[in-house]
Amino acid sequence: MLDEVVFGIAIFSLVFTAIGFLTPVALRFGLVDHPGGRKHHKGAVPLVGGIAIYLSLLVLLITIGFPEKILWLAVSSSLIVLTGLIDDARGLGVKSRVILQVLATISMIYFGELWIKNIGIYSWSESDFFGVTLMFTVIAVIGLTNAINLSDGIDGLAATIVIVTIALLVMTANAYGEALPNQRFVIGFGVAIFAFLIINLGISPLQKVFLGDAGSLLLGYIVSWILIYYSQSPINAILPVAALWCVGILVFDTISVIAIRVIQGRTPFSPDRIHLHHRLIDKSWSQKSTLVVIFVITSLTNGVGIIVTYEVGQLAGFILFFLCLALYITRSYITLVRRGCVN
Repeated sequence: MLDEVVFGIAIFSLVFTAIGFLTPVALRFGLVDHPGGRKHHKGAVPLVGGIAIYLSLLVLLITIGFPEKILWLAVSSSLIVLTGLIDDARGLGVKSRVILQVLATISMIYFGELWIKNIGIYSWSESDFFGVTLMFTVIAVIGLTNAINLSDGIDGLAATIVIVTIALLVMTANAYGEALPNQRFVIGFGVAIFAFLIINLGISPLQKVFLGDAGSLLLGYIVSWILIYYSQSPINAILPVAALWCVGILVFDTISVIAIRVIQGRTPFSPDRIHLHHRLIDKSWSQKSTLVVIFVITSLTNGVGIIVTYEVGQLAGFILFFLCLALYITRSYITLVRRGCVN
């Protein structure tokens, strides 16, 4: 237990040190986010949170050592961080971002030999790899990666969603089986994000920083592969449908937003204010209240979905997931129509 505490303190300190070092560098070279348009923060905020988390994880991997699949995760995520950095510094088109994300995902599949083989209610054979399995894995990883990126609309939200996901993953494995293999990496990842969250919310002595696209894409990418790694063979630490429920509300909100935009004849990436956090803020909720509400909703809803999956069965959990998704989309659309936000 003492070793785990020391380990957590070390990761926490690494993130604080990295952010403290990178902040003046970002200010010097203009890697900052300026207020304007839909951005209402004050002053130029350094976009170094994601870089600090990334560097801390690299130190973690180098000093402790982990299985080859996790090492390849670190290598492939470098391309994701680079994509986000270019987007933060100069701007990058949607097509270019997706192409780079596809390359990173395929490299992880090929070199890390990790992909989705089982969705809980159906398993693919090895012969299906170059067909449905490969495409399904790429779509799932890129979808969840960008879902975290799109959720990064208010202080602390993306980080909070990822922390809840990690907590549910760890608790599910320990409650219904045993401790996760290589659990130290997952906990270290969570501690690193928590350290950033404290700075991002302005409750530390350090200057406030943002994740940036480099950070939010990194978080989404790593979460995607962690859920795949622990829900697929040979690990099988949690059920595949439970892994889906770990990101339930995030998936509901992202698909809902995309569906409504498509219904309106717009592209899925067009800007608006129809995410859950936007709708709460537009109802005069403060950012902190919105963060707390989404934290509670995410924790309870995703947790209940996981319990149903284990106590009733994966088919029941799968059906419940899509019933909740349909209800979420319908409710969101009706609410936005009544407010005049959509036609």
